[in-house]
Amino acid sequence: MRKSVREQRQLWFRRLDRAFWVIWAALPVVLWLAYHRTTTAPVTIAESLSGEQAKCASIVANPLTMSAMGQLLFWSLFALGVSFYAVLIGMLHRMVNRFANGRIFVSEKLQGVWWMGSFWWAGRSSIRSRPTR
Repeated sequence: MRKSVREQRQLWFRRLDRAFWVIWAALPVVLWLAYHRTTTAPVTIAESLSGEQAKCASIVANPLTMSAMGQLLFWSLFALGVSFYAVLIGMLHRMVNRFANGRIFVSEKLQGVWWMGSFWWAGRSSIRSRPTR
């Protein structure tokens, strides 16, 4: 038997839904890698440079050597950055999950895309408004 176009699309969205669940399952590993790279960046950069260049690695922020207030600020911004992408992935997953379950309504799709765009635009605007040196 040949599957209809609708069934083929639902099957594709089910596969995509499973891929999103794999992403969520890998989230602790990704968070650990981000934490590890953040805390070891100054040492790794210093090891890759030689002589006078190695002194430049000292300008890279090391959150482990900051004051308590500095650590609080650094990890708050770190969590904000990670949560921004987690919310976007969550919105996409919600939309794909609905499509996989056969609920392909234009109004819900447009509302989901509108919310993702609004969230992305707000994040983009806050990044652009930061002062530069």
